[in-house]
Amino acid sequence: MQATTSKRFLVTLAVLLGTTVIPWLFYAKLQNQDYGLNFGLDLRGGASITYRVQATGEQDQATVLKDAIRVTQFRVDKFGVSEVNIFESGSNQFTVELPGRGKEEIDRIKNIMSKVGSLEFRIVAKPEVVSAETAKREREKEAYAPSKGFRWYPSDEGREYLLEVPDHAARADLEAARASGDAKAIADAEKQLKDVTDRYVWTGKDLESVSYGRTSIQEGGGPNDYEVYFSINPGRKSAFGDFTGENIERQMAIVLSDSVHTAPVIHSKLPGQGKIYSSSNPYTQQTAQDLQTVLQSGSLGAKPEELSSFVLGPGLGEEAVRRGMWALGVSTLLVVITMVLYYRGAGWVANLAVVLNLVMTLGILMFLGAALTLPGIAGLVLTLGMAVDANILVNERIREEKAAGKSLAQAITAGYDRAWITILDSNLTTILAGLVLFWVGTGPIRGFALTLMLGLAISMFTACYVTRTIFAWGLEKGVLTEFRMAPVMALPAFRYTSARSTTIGLSAVLIVLGTAFFALRGRHEKYDLEFTGGQRVVLSFGETVSIAEVKSALEGAGLAETGVRTIRGRGSDSEHLDLATGSDSFEITGRTEDEESGRAFEAGVRKALGKHLLPEGIVWREPGPKDDKGLVPVSAVLHVTTPGATVEAVREALQASELLKGASDLKVEPGEPVKGAAAFVLSAKVTPPGSADLEATLRKEVRKSVGANPALEISEPVAQSDFIGPGVANRLREQAILAVILSTLAQIVYLRFRFRDFTYGFAAAIIVAHNVLITLGFVAAADAFGIAHVKINLPVIASFLTLIGYSVNDTIVVFDRIRENLGRRIHPDSALIDRSISDTLARSIRTSVTVFLVAIALFAFNWGGTSSIEGFSFVMVTGVFTSAYASVFISSPLLLFLPVYSRSLKALGQPVVLGLIAALFAGLGIAATQQGAGAVAGGVLASLLPLHFLYYLALWLRQPDPDALLLQLEEQEASAAVA
Repeated sequence: MQATTSKRFLVTLAVLLGTTVIPWLFYAKLQNQDYGLNFGLDLRGGASITYRVQATGEQDQATVLKDAIRVTQFRVDKFGVSEVNIFESGSNQFTVELPGRGKEEIDRIKNIMSKVGSLEFRIVAKPEVVSAETAKREREKEAYAPSKGFRWYPSDEGREYLLEVPDHAARADLEAARASGDAKAIADAEKQLKDVTDRYVWTGKDLESVSYGRTSIQEGGGPNDYEVYFSINPGRKSAFGDFTGENIERQMAIVLSDSVHTAPVIHSKLPGQGKIYSSSNPYTQQTAQDLQTVLQSGSLGAKPEELSSFVLGPGLGEEAVRRGMWALGVSTLLVVITMVLYYRGAGWVANLAVVLNLVMTLGILMFLGAALTLPGIAGLVLTLGMAVDANILVNERIREEKAAGKSLAQAITAGYDRAWITILDSNLTTILAGLVLFWVGTGPIRGFALTLMLGLAISMFTACYVTRTIFAWGLEKGVLTEFRMAPVMALPAFRYTSARSTTIGLSAVLIVLGTAFFALRGRHEKYDLEFTGGQRVVLSFGETVSIAEVKSALEGAGLAETGVRTIRGRGSDSEHLDLATGSDSFEITGRTEDEESGRAFEAGVRKALGKHLLPEGIVWREPGPKDDKGLVPVSAVLHVTTPGATVEAVREALQASELLKGASDLKVEPGEPVKGAAAFVLSAKVTPPGSADLEATLRKEVRKSVGANPALEISEPVAQSDFIGPGVANRLREQAILAVILSTLAQIVYLRFRFRDFTYGFAAAIIVAHNVLITLGFVAAADAFGIAHVKINLPVIASFLTLIGYSVNDTIVVFDRIRENLGRRIHPDSALIDRSISDTLARSIRTSVTVFLVAIALFAFNWGGTSSIEGFSFVMVTGVFTSAYASVFISSPLLLFLPVYSRSLKALGQPVVLGLIAALFAGLGIAATQQGAGAVAGGVLASLLPLHFLYYLALWLRQPDPDALLLQLEEQEASAAVA
C-alpha cells in the first residue's frame, strides 16, 4: 500500500511540475524568453483587422495571399509597430493583430492598408488637354469617353486628374489587331505595346530603394518640411532618365489602386534617382513616412478588402480584466465555501484539486503561448464550477457506500470505482462540444473552447487521481479515520414519472411561447453585430446623458436606424447609474455594408454626439527642429479622467517610459480643464527612436506608462469600434449552426457507443433541444425587456454549446444510475427510474447550486458592461436551472416513451425516417440562414419530425399507466424472440 501511495504522489508531482515549473524553466532560463499569461486583444486593447485578397485571372491564390501578408508586414513594420501579429485566417484571408495600440494609430494604419493595391507612375495631361477634355465631358455628358491615350483618375483629396496612358491605347490597338486576324498587324501592335511599356510604364517593381528626410532650409522648405528620396533599379535607370527628361516641369502622379496619392512636379532630368516634395503643401514627417512606405512596399496584384475590424481602447480592456479577475476570484471563493459546507474535510481536499486544476490549466496555456481572452476567462470560471461536479460525484458515492455498511477504506475504493465511468461520460460529452467549437470557431471562441477542454481534462485527473492519492495517504497514516459530510436533507419518496403530463405540458408551453417570441423579433433586434454585419461604436461621455437625448441627437443627424444601448461606465459612481434612463457610456450600432460606410457611420455618430464626448486622450503637437545635441522637442496634452489626478502622479508615471525616462527637461503642467477630464501638458526633449514614427512611439509610451498606474486613466472618447462585413456575418452564422448540429450529433453517437442503445442518445438530444429552446426564450425576453444584453453572437453560441455539454452531463448521471440499477433487464420501468433519480438527486442539487453560484458571480461582475461575458453568463444562469429540471422531470418519461415511439417510426419505413431526419437538419439550416418566406419554409420543413413525435407523445401521455405500453412492447419482443 505504501509503495502504491508513494508512486501516486510521484505521478502527481511529475504532472504538476510538468505543467507549471518545468515549462517556466524551459522558457525563462533555457530559451531566455518571457513566460507568462498572454492576454488577448479584448483584454489588452488594440485592433484586429481581417482582410480578404482574391486572386484574379491566372494568379495563384496562395501566392497572392503570401504576397499580401509580406507587403502588409513590411508596411506595418515601417510604422515602428511592435508586437504585430499577421497570420493567415483562411484560404483567401489574413488577419492583422495590433495589441495595445491607440485608436489614432490604428486608423492611420488602416488608412495606409487601404492602399496596398497596384502602384504606378503616370504623367498628368497638359493643361490645354485637360481643358479640352473637361469641355468635351460637359458637352457630351453620359456619352462622354476620354480621348485615346488618356484616362481620368480620382485622387485621395477628392479631385480628379487626367493622366496620359499610352499603354492603354497600345493595348486597345493590339486587341483590335487580334480581332482582325491580320498577322502583320498583330506583330506590329505587339511591338508597339512593348515599346510603349518599356518607355512609359513605371510601377513599384521598378524601385530599388526609398527613404525620407528633412528638406533643407536653403532649398526653400520650412524647418519641419520633409521630402522622399527614391532610386530606380539599375537596369532601368537610363530609361527613367529619358522618361523624366521628356517631362520636365510636368506633374508625375503616383497612382495607388487606381487613385492618385500625390502628383509632384518633375523639375529636372532624373538619371535613376530623385526626390518628391511639395512646395504648396509641404510634407510633415508623418506624411513623408506614409509616402515612403507606400512606395517601398512595391506593387501588389490584388487589393485587400477589409472584412471586419475590432478596436478596443486599452482602458476598456483593463476594465474587462478587472471584472473578469473579480469574477474568477469570487467564483473560486464561493466554490471553496460551498464544498467545505457540503463535505467538511473532504471538501478541503476537493478545493485543493480545484486550485490545482486552475494552476495547471494556466500553466499549459502559458506553455502553449495561447492568449487568454475574455471568453477564455469565462471558460476558466465555468471550469471551476464543472470541475467540482466530479468531486461531488465521488463524495456522494462514498456516502452511499458507507451507508451500505462498508468500511471507510472499502467505501472510498468503491466510491471512486463506481463514480469513474459517470465522470468519464459526463466530461467527455462536454469535451466533444468543445472540440466542435474549436474546429468551427474563430479567434476568442477557440480560446474559450481550448480553456474549457483543458480544464475538464485536468479536472478528471485532479478529481479522480490526486484526491484519491490524498485519501489513500490519509488512510495509510491514520489521519483519515472518518468521512464527515453535511447531512442530506431527507426527501419524501416521489413518483417523478407520474408528473409527466404536468412537466412536459409546462415545458411545451414555455418552448412554444419562447420560440415564437424569439422568431417574431426583428433580425437586428435578436442578433448581434457578428451575425448581421455593421458597425459598433462604444462612446464615453463626460457626463450622464439620457437615452432620449442620445436618440434625438442621432435622429437629427440622419442616423435614425441605429441601435442604442446604455452600458455601465467606469466612473466612481457608475454602479449607481440607472441604465434604464441614461449613462455616461453608450453602445451605438448601425447597418453598414462595407468598411468605408462603417467609417462614415462612426464619423456621423461622433459628430452628432460630439458635445458630450470626452476629449481625445493624447493631443499631439508638432515637434520642433533638432537641437545641436540631436534632441527633438516634443509636446502633447494628456487628458486623464481619474478624479483627483495630480501633476506629480502623471510625472511619476511618465518617468517610467523608455522614451521619456532619459528625456531632457521633462515637464508636466496643468492644462485647461475640460468636461469629464483633467488636462496635463507634457513637454520634453527626446532622442528620436531610429526609423520609427516619433508620434506613434510617444503615444504608445505615454499610454503604456500611464496605463500601468491604476490610479490614472487616459480619456477614450471612442472606447471601442468594430466593423463586420455582411459576408463575414453570414459565414459566422453558418459556422454557429454547424457547431450546434455537429455537437449534438457527436454526443448522440457517443452515448450510443456508451449505452449500446440509441434510446439514451435520442433522449439526451431531446433534452438538449428542450434546454436550448427554453433558454432561448428567456434570452429573447431578457434582451427585449432590458434585463440583460443577450443578443445572439459567438460568445452566446459558445455558452449554448457549453449548456449542451452541461445538459448531457446532468442527464448522463441519471442515465448511468439507471443503467447500474437495470441489471439484466432491457428497458427500465417507472419505479426503477424514480429510484435512480432519488439516488442521484443530492448530487444534482449540489452540482446545480455550485455551478449556479459560479454563473451568477460571472453575470454580476459583467452585467451592464460591454463585455461579451454578460450574455454568456446569463445563458448559463438560466440554463443551469433548466438543465437540472429537465434531467429529473423530462428525461425520465422519455426513457419510457422512446422505445414505444421507435416502433411507430419503424412502421413508416427506413427511407421515410431518414427523410424526416434530413428534413429536420436541412430545415434548421434554412430557417437560420434565410429570411421571410425562406425562413418560414425552413421552419415548416424542420417541424415535420417534431410534430410526428409530439403527436405520439400526446397519445402516450393520455395513458394512465406510464409502463403499460412499454410492458406490451417487451411482451411482443419476447414473443418474437421465442418464435
